[in-house]
Amino acid sequence: MTDKVIKNFKGNHAEFMRLFQKAEAQAYKDKDIDLESMKMKELRNFAKERGIRGYSGLKKADLINLIDNWLKTVDDQ
Repeated sequence: MTDKVIKNFKGNHAEFMRLFQKAEAQAYKDKDIDLESMKMKELRNFAKERGIRGYSGLKKADLINLIDNWLKTVDDQ
């Protein structure tokens, strides 16, 4: 089914990526991800896989805050 959706999508790349990230963020919110329980490596991978910038030198609390803010921003789009 996802192949059909992707094949028939008529928007530009930026619109597709925005919709994809919004859907992905929602999927993770639905699972009630507990960022606090994740290890730093997991948090960094989470950020990297989603294209979040500026995470590499952050402490855990700051990284969690960055990811949480990103999730909220994607959800608002």
